[in-house]
Amino acid sequence: MNREPLLQVEHLKVYFPVRKSKIGEKQRYVHACDDLSFTVYRGEVFGIVGESGCGKTTTGKALVKIVKPTSGVIRYRGKDIYRDLTREEAFAFRRKMQIIFQDPYSSLDPRFTVRRIIQEPLDIHREGTPEDRRQRVEQLMRDVEMRPEQLTKFPHEFSGGQRQRIGIARALALNPEVIVCDEPVSALDVAIQAQVLNLMCDLQDKYSLTYIFVSHNLSVVKHICNRIAVMYLGQFVELADTQTLLRHPMHPYTVGLLEAIPVPDPRVPSLLAGLDGDVPTPIDPPPGCRFCSRCPHATEECRRQTPQMQELEPGHFVACYHPR
Repeated sequence: MNREPLLQVEHLKVYFPVRKSKIGEKQRYVHACDDLSFTVYRGEVFGIVGESGCGKTTTGKALVKIVKPTSGVIRYRGKDIYRDLTREEAFAFRRKMQIIFQDPYSSLDPRFTVRRIIQEPLDIHREGTPEDRRQRVEQLMRDVEMRPEQLTKFPHEFSGGQRQRIGIARALALNPEVIVCDEPVSALDVAIQAQVLNLMCDLQDKYSLTYIFVSHNLSVVKHICNRIAVMYLGQFVELADTQTLLRHPMHPYTVGLLEAIPVPDPRVPSLLAGLDGDVPTPIDPPPGCRFCSRCPHATEECRRQTPQMQELEPGHFVACYHPR
């Protein structure tokens, strides 16, 4: 993997205001992302994994400028995408960063044919001649293992897996460098998930892509990602390369996620102990470790002060006062 930094995120925060229930009430905020820092290298698959509601999707949307950060810096090739880009550069940036949405049913306009869905980015950016665009769309259909004859159909005529392939083709239309994959297989059957994941791996090699792969499913992420960041309630609690994370998880939350992966062998004893308790509210969370209410090793120090990410082994970062 090339170690050229492509995307650098520093102290990213995204807060959403909560509607006040009465006059004079203090404004409260949902801390969707709270002080995230990481680097994505060219050609890698960077995974972000965690429970539903932890802020994974919000992080991905901030990276592609769908959601504006409350504070922090996001640099693409050294330039702050929210402060350093001119209007023309910001328009060109859209070509380089694309997103594949989670729901293949709601992410495609039901009024558009498949051709119009895939060709729309090319029309907006005025790519080539009309004939060039037509040929490009047909080639993208072949790349996602669908037939060009299907371009005249509408989204409702396809299965979930086929719709997601159409979404992938749309994301590839402008030859991006980075694609944010927001749980692209979570809405699909298991057999179809494997097909789509294999397709994404093939397309990464063909188009020299960098993926940011968002998922709640560690068993999926471990097969495609080079590095994995484990997220809990708006913060990263552990970050390491995939093999290190699976072999030697240090944070109690990561251990709980790994133990919750079902083993498809009835002879192997089940480890599905899971994690006790519920996820605390992300609205103005209290100081201290946000996992301490569910952690069997929590101490008074954990409840008093938030642990910072520390590199305990080369490339292995953990935010915990009592790592394994």
